[in-house]
Amino acid sequence: MNSRFKRLSTASAIALGLTCGAGSAGAAVLGGAGEALLVPLAVWSSGVITPPPAGSPFTVPSFTPAVDTIVEVIVPGSVGFDDIPNIFTAANTTPTNVPTALTPADPDLMGGPNSSIHWYWFDRRSVERMSGSIPVTPNDVVQISLTEIANGQYQNQPGYMVIANQSARNGDAAAFSMFGNAWLTGAINIDGILAGTGGIGFPLIGQTIPVLGMNDGADGPNPAGTNCGHPDLSDSVKYRGGRPCAVSPVVAGFRTNRSDGDFDLWAFDLALSNRLLPTIHVIWVDQNLNQPSAINAAYPGNTALPNAVASTDTFDLDELSCNGSVTLPNELNVLWIPPAYLTPEQFELVPFYQPFAWTTQSELLCVVSDANPAALISAGFVQYRLDEYIDTDVNRAESSAFAFSIKVDGGFVSNDPLPIPDTFYMLLESSLGHDLGTFKSF
Repeated sequence: MNSRFKRLSTASAIALGLTCGAGSAGAAVLGGAGEALLVPLAVWSSGVITPPPAGSPFTVPSFTPAVDTIVEVIVPGSVGFDDIPNIFTAANTTPTNVPTALTPADPDLMGGPNSSIHWYWFDRRSVERMSGSIPVTPNDVVQISLTEIANGQYQNQPGYMVIANQSARNGDAAAFSMFGNAWLTGAINIDGILAGTGGIGFPLIGQTIPVLGMNDGADGPNPAGTNCGHPDLSDSVKYRGGRPCAVSPVVAGFRTNRSDGDFDLWAFDLALSNRLLPTIHVIWVDQNLNQPSAINAAYPGNTALPNAVASTDTFDLDELSCNGSVTLPNELNVLWIPPAYLTPEQFELVPFYQPFAWTTQSELLCVVSDANPAALISAGFVQYRLDEYIDTDVNRAESSAFAFSIKVDGGFVSNDPLPIPDTFYMLLESSLGHDLGTFKSF
């Protein structure tokens, strides 16, 4: 066993103590076994303090908190008969034993070249930057710290992870299934920020990152004109040279095409925090939307979305709405939705006006005005709508996406007069996106 990855340090383990559970997602399938796992956000940061810009009327700096991504992989000794969801997200390894029996454990986990998982970290443009393998045994638990495996690299660069069977790297079907959990953890202290000493410390923050299970069947020959297969329902991860070249959670994720021969649109919504606080929208798509992948480009019916524009409607608690648009060019898009402050005094109380360093873009959604009351204080949600980017008229899912929001909340403990609190608590909560389905585009 590789103890470096098997157990977290004490500090990292403590940082997992305050995690917020994720709610149910629209059409997403979470909690099932997977022969491969998708972690749609994996990022680390040692913390960044951003002073107010010159001439700003505000005196409180902004900050990116120190964070780490912790990924936990649980490898069961065996998986039994199960219609939902394991048979759909781990179809090649459910059940483990025939006839179905809890014991003995899966022989593929009893040693040998296939008794390992392999992890891969990709940047927001889906370029693989890091990878490694970890041996596993029946009923094993592996915990991976991104800060540790990055070893100083790729700080404040958002990315995602794929966890797979070692055996699948050669294009063979996965030998065993696994379960996954992930958390974004860290801590801040505003006293340190104001003193310019780094602001790292307790209290804790933590937030669940959804993990999606995927089938990982045998790859088979590549279609003509391609150097990598296209993910499908039975094999959502394709490999080239021992590395994933195409990944799409077509069972567990949001379906992004109807595949009826016409180019339709797909839609989903994401929650917003109270508009005096920021929200982070994490939107993962199975290709860079402004640049079709070499795999998809060879397929009839594939198209790029050159501007990668999603139209949006923002709704508040009173169902008032305003519309806008955002660009989603990357495979991983991490949107900073800034607070919609009304007065400088409110702005001073909560110094969240600069984007976290590991977000990819800042999107106001709609301009604050009397004509757009939904852009003001009330919590609500954003509906995103995008065109299909592949449709080969095969009447089955050909592409997928996944999205969730990080809702930031706060409070403080203070012995000093307002507006400067002694300690500011960032309470992060996962709010999963809701898949609205596909629609005809007229």
